Amino acid sequence: MALLEPIYEAQFESIRASRVKAMDETPIKAGRSEPGKLKAAYFWPVYGMEDEVCFPFFESRRAEHVEQALGLTHAEGAVLLSDGYAAYVRYADKAGITHASAGRTHGASSLRRKAPNRRLRHKHSTLSAGCMQWKNESANSA
Repeated sequence: MALLEPIYEAQFESIRASRVKAMDETPIKAGRSEPGKLKAAYFWPVYGMEDEVCFPFFESRRAEHVEQALGLTHAEGAVLLSDGYAAYVRYADKAGITHASAGRTHGASSLRRKAPNRRLRHKHSTLSAGCMQWKNESANSA
């Protein structure tokens, strides 16, 4: 595990340096809350402009985790693409970056009921597509 940490951190630094990045939060069950029950926790997938993805882990969905993951230093003209959760909006205001909302997709609830891993792939592909759209629009306007 210790050998992978520098690779993860280097990849995450690349994402943080991206002008356009996408972020989401996905619930998981991890650790025991009591005998026979697992605790709820969250992965917060973050996608960068070089197609890199990191999955920081936090025990809650609290807004401060966005800042803990991304920091407050960003590239000029930075954009954060998300699903519109208020934590991202507040973070973008605090960090002085643009927030773009991809909105919730129809059918996400049916995916969530059927298979949580499909939900994660679906969200990742939706955010990735939005991030790539911003990347392409930026390249075309330059």
